[in-house]
Amino acid sequence: MTDVTKTYKPDIIICPFLTARVPKEITGNKKTPCLIVHPGIAGDRGSSSIDWAIHDEADQWGVTLLQADDKMDSGDIWCTDNFEMKENTTKTGTYVGDIADSAVECVFESIQRYISKVPPVALSYDNPEVYGRLRRRMKDIDRTIDWEMTSEQILRLMCMSDTQPGAIGMPLMNTHKDPTTYRVFDGHIEHGLASNEMKHLLSKHRPGDVIGKRNGAVLMKTGDEFGIWIGSLKKEGDLTMKQSAAEILEEIVDIRELDCPTDYNDIRVHMDGRVAYVHFDFYNGAMNKFQCARLERVLKQLATRRDIKLVALMGGERFFSTGIHLNAIESSNNKQREAWENINKIDDVIASTFHMSDKVTMAVLQGNAGAGGAMMAAACDVVISHPGVLLTPSYSAMGLFGSEYWTYFFPQRVGMTRADTLVNETSPLLAPTAQEYGLVDYVIGGNKRDFQRLVPDFVKNFSETDKLEKIIKSKKELRDEDWFSRLHLHRQYELSKMKKCFESPAFLNAMTRFVYHLGDDEDLATIRSREREDDMPVVGLSQG
Repeated sequence: MTDVTKTYKPDIIICPFLTARVPKEITGNKKTPCLIVHPGIAGDRGSSSIDWAIHDEADQWGVTLLQADDKMDSGDIWCTDNFEMKENTTKTGTYVGDIADSAVECVFESIQRYISKVPPVALSYDNPEVYGRLRRRMKDIDRTIDWEMTSEQILRLMCMSDTQPGAIGMPLMNTHKDPTTYRVFDGHIEHGLASNEMKHLLSKHRPGDVIGKRNGAVLMKTGDEFGIWIGSLKKEGDLTMKQSAAEILEEIVDIRELDCPTDYNDIRVHMDGRVAYVHFDFYNGAMNKFQCARLERVLKQLATRRDIKLVALMGGERFFSTGIHLNAIESSNNKQREAWENINKIDDVIASTFHMSDKVTMAVLQGNAGAGGAMMAAACDVVISHPGVLLTPSYSAMGLFGSEYWTYFFPQRVGMTRADTLVNETSPLLAPTAQEYGLVDYVIGGNKRDFQRLVPDFVKNFSETDKLEKIIKSKKELRDEDWFSRLHLHRQYELSKMKKCFESPAFLNAMTRFVYHLGDDEDLATIRSREREDDMPVVGLSQG
């Protein structure tokens, strides 16, 4: 950081995500202020800011731009911006949503103040507008689940620990007296409102019981009359990764499949007149082969309905989609076959959208879209986004050629030359830039909250304009038998490339490094040795 500052001699330094202490040479240079983006309200100090805000059920939280100081988070205040906390928000959801939006506002405001020579305000706890305080770093005990807690309390622990480091629980202590500790992710409360059978199941179990499983998630009984779904688990210890909760626990105990209606569904359809909103809120945006198959079935059912004229693909709130599920592939006994089946299933999802010749498909990007997720959006007739969304239309970080019909739809949107450039890069595009290139059609609102508020009216109005009918007319004229045959050839070409990629050590190693967050070759060698001990095959893909 010091060397870069000496080289470029900036007027002002902005640190949006601080991972190390700022050198004294920089904090002591008052001519070149260094501004730190702190994810907390004015006066808040410490490294677990969002975690404590969710833990304490804060009504408001915010972002503060501080001048770097030798004492952490105690520098002068350049700008602060507060927002209302959303109900049951997660740490990651808050960070990539309201925190990111407020941070942008604060950075622009602070630069303007610097240009106008308006000095920052010293941090003073005597100021009535400063109601934050120093909070210690959260400990494991703060994140530990007691199944006698209410479902709301447990959900709060999971939300505040989301993504990293995870809440802590022992889900098999009741049934098997198994004290194995897991990191617990992706929580959703089950109230038993969807069926009497579910209500009965909740009533007859005691806190800490594993009630059953559905779509990879496991339902645990909590201390009140409800339960909580756990989507993902991670074993404690080094070199472990997140997997579906059912997959991990079924190594130890048989878990009943629940087929009764439940409150929680990761795929939901909401109808509004001629519009079908399809929400597919998969954890961190990754789509395994089973999730893809379920989503494809939903889309095919909607395709048969003549009363629907617009299908809005909503993805999830944090991520639209990030493509194939690398953790599911990495944990498989046959990685190449799992990858092959996964990429074919996500191709099937996209095929189900472009077969809707009598409807408009619209990708609604509430969150980021990466790799196959970005290409899924590109295959839709219309793409809308808010300005803070990042799109990464590239597979090169994993050493993959890519599929999802990108060789047809992506160049159609951005041109052949730009498509070739972007697909071989790893840098993401902000939505306004993606709009300039043609990957996004409409950027709506000033931030994510604006976007979510404006989307229903935008979609409704679009469904009632002649734009919709023109798109449908154009599709019916273009998408004849020859067109679909051409699309099939694109898919075959992409999959022939992907088959070779999946068999390459470059992909296997890149995937392993990614899912385990590896930093060196020694850790990679340890995992490969462990696979050999478990006799896990890493070859054996056949075309099909």
